[in-house]
Amino acid sequence: MSTTPNKSVDEGLVRGFKIVGKGFLYLLGVITAVGVGIAEYESLDQKGYIPHDRTLDVYMTSNWLVGENRICWVVFQKGADGKPTGKFDSLQCPAGETENRTT
Repeated sequence: MSTTPNKSVDEGLVRGFKIVGKGFLYLLGVITAVGVGIAEYESLDQKGYIPHDRTLDVYMTSNWLVGENRICWVVFQKGADGKPTGKFDSLQCPAGETENRTT
C-alpha cells in the first residue's frame, strides 16, 4: 500500500475549491454592488435628485377670490409608531381667521 496521495485527486480538489472560491467571490461582488446601489439611491432620494409624482388631496373652501392668498399647510403621513414619515398626506387650505375679521 502506498502512502503518497493520488495526484489526480489532489488536482480535482484544488480545481473544485477554485470554482467554489470564484463563485463565492462573484456572489459577494454582486451583493456588494446591490448594497452600494441601494445606499446611493437612498442618498440621492433624500437629497431630492429623484423626482416623485403622486396625487395629493387638497382641502380648501370654494370662496376664494381671484389673486387671493391664504395660508395653507401640509399634513404629513404618520407611520405605525405615530411619528411623521416625511411623506405628504394632504394640503389644507381652510378659511382662516383672517377671512372673518372686520377691520
